[in-house]
Amino acid sequence: ARVVPPFRHPEDAAQQTARAIECHRRHFGASPRGIWPPEGAVSDDVVRLAAQNGFAWMATDEAILAGTLGKSFARDGAGTLERPELLYRPYRVRVAGGETTCLFRDHVLSDLIGFAYSSWDAEAAAEDLVRRIVAGGRRHAERTGGEDAVIPIILDGENAWEYYAGQGRAFLRGFYGRLASHPEIRTVTMSEAAAGATATLDGLFPGSWANGDFYIWIGHEDDRRAWGQLSEARQALAAAEAAGQIGEAALEKAREEMMIAEGSDWFWWYGDDHSSDQDLEYDALFRSHVQAVYLALGLPAPEQLGFTNITVGVKAVEIVQPQGPIDPVVDGRADEEWDRAGYPKFRHLSGAMRQSAPDVQGKVSAIRFGTGNGALHVRVDMTAPAGEVLAKGVRVSIRFQTPAGLRLDIAAGAGKATAATWRSRGPSGNWIARPDLGSRAAAGEVLEVSIPVDALRVAGANEEVGFYVTLEHGDTEIGRYPGPVAIVTRI
Repeated sequence: ARVVPPFRHPEDAAQQTARAIECHRRHFGASPRGIWPPEGAVSDDVVRLAAQNGFAWMATDEAILAGTLGKSFARDGAGTLERPELLYRPYRVRVAGGETTCLFRDHVLSDLIGFAYSSWDAEAAAEDLVRRIVAGGRRHAERTGGEDAVIPIILDGENAWEYYAGQGRAFLRGFYGRLASHPEIRTVTMSEAAAGATATLDGLFPGSWANGDFYIWIGHEDDRRAWGQLSEARQALAAAEAAGQIGEAALEKAREEMMIAEGSDWFWWYGDDHSSDQDLEYDALFRSHVQAVYLALGLPAPEQLGFTNITVGVKAVEIVQPQGPIDPVVDGRADEEWDRAGYPKFRHLSGAMRQSAPDVQGKVSAIRFGTGNGALHVRVDMTAPAGEVLAKGVRVSIRFQTPAGLRLDIAAGAGKATAATWRSRGPSGNWIARPDLGSRAAAGEVLEVSIPVDALRVAGANEEVGFYVTLEHGDTEIGRYPGPVAIVTRI
């Protein structure tokens, strides 16, 4: 398993919270009274943060209270809590450095709204939910000598309503109408529900609304890979702040991108527990925000940020391997000598370096590759003749993932010649020109490149090489192909 560099930055959580409070003030003219932390994720540190920011209450899931008390919340055959007096009340939570009141949602009732009632008749669903609330209140009164129950129902997000007819309007009208007219129910705000808490807790079990733990966000190797990238970017930001050599505007841009990348939703979609048709897009966006931290600081972004973090569920790009050896003449012509070559099946995604790209005609339309006669051969087809694209100042770079830290830049040379320059990563992450490794390149109708296999082995390759192709103009990357993965082939 990947060992993730420690990521503990309470100052970022404090800044995120301060910005949320200011946003609330700007839109509603007052500070918020309480907080549902992202994903209902809590710990003693979150209690302290809530208290320090003046929140009268916070809320999370019943699984957190179960972990805190060391008890489980059993329900009978009708779904009614057997010991509602433990859950249906506010608690005063005390930790070193602060205290606040916490309410714990009824997970079952909340999930019925979130996942079940959308397929029901609206009136039947509203009637069922009110029946369950009344049953819970009555059992609570039986077990407490007539005390009122506080029953929090909380949804983590608004996405449930897209599955309801009419975005849930009929259900909500039926539900609210029954709440208003029922003699045993009184609706209150969270602040009213939190007032007068007498039960106390010395801290909270750390976890989230999902199973009472953090597995969804940190449990899979893909999650941990992304956290490692986040941690390394945060270390780069801290180092830049300490050095004091970067302007405040650039630092603020880096901090903004960092806080965007710290959002929990990115990690929801990594791993084997949740997936959508947009997994690759979410992954590309996350990596682009982490890349943007480095760009704002004037630093080279790590090569790994160019490749997808996804290893399960979705195939980013299919790579068709060569059918046999090839030995093309390097003359910039597209002909049948490439018929046995391998090729990637492109899937175009957003998420390249997010800088303004110049208006340059010519994008990569195909890549072909193979080996033969002691060389790795690569052909790059574009939507315009390759020679014309290079003549406009575009540079084609073949970047190697294996061997790492190696690239071959191809640009227009004197006259109609093509210039190829090898570069390798220096100690500070910058690219340094190195002696020619014996490559040949020609740009005409297409770009053709041949690279001696022995040179790649000297650079660190063994049985395989992994590479991708970028188009660049000046210091700006304007395209990366075949997408968020490298082409891997045997040599």
